[in-house]
Amino acid sequence: ITRNAVGDQPENIYENIVDLITNYIKKPTAIVLHVIPASEDFTNSESMKISKNYDPNGDRQLIVVSKIDKYDKGIGDKLQGIGPGSMALKLGCVAVLNRTPEQIEDDVPFYKMRQLEQQFFQLNKAFQLIPVEYLGCEQLIKRLVSIQQARIRSTLPGILDELKNQIKQKKSELKNMPPAVTSEMECWTLYSNLIKKYRDLIYARVHGV
Repeated sequence: ITRNAVGDQPENIYENIVDLITNYIKKPTAIVLHVIPASEDFTNSESMKISKNYDPNGDRQLIVVSKIDKYDKGIGDKLQGIGPGSMALKLGCVAVLNRTPEQIEDDVPFYKMRQLEQQFFQLNKAFQLIPVEYLGCEQLIKRLVSIQQARIRSTLPGILDELKNQIKQKKSELKNMPPAVTSEMECWTLYSNLIKKYRDLIYARVHGV
């Protein structure tokens, strides 16, 4: 989240970004996905502080822990929401290994990065006792799919009810509308009646009738 304007950016860039974020996360059906580097204190995250205003219990927030190769001591507990600097969120955390600048320049493909990521977690002792659901892009994908399915199941009935109510309302409005004009003769009749009404109205105004 940018705090200070750079170049042609507006002076209120921070407020603009916060307003944009808020517009999305304030909706009770929205899932808030935070991307926070492994070495940072999750509780100090700017996005966490903003989200707390709309989801104080952390029911619809998920942390993607980036730059996991820069992890600090106690990363296992931190990922599981039980260590210093962690956040106990209902949707939890998933750690991912980012591409290095060299790998980005070499255009290392996604499948190769997943292999390197798996090797990283397997070879580092700090991650060997952490449940697999907290580690890797594959687990992140599974988590997001599971969340999406759960949200659809929980919100779809309400959406359908709202649509039914709107359909009912529109049908009621249609009934109150005048009959449709279906022929040229009806069109001329309607036109003539409107002209007559306006003519009578003008006559009444002019003559004080």
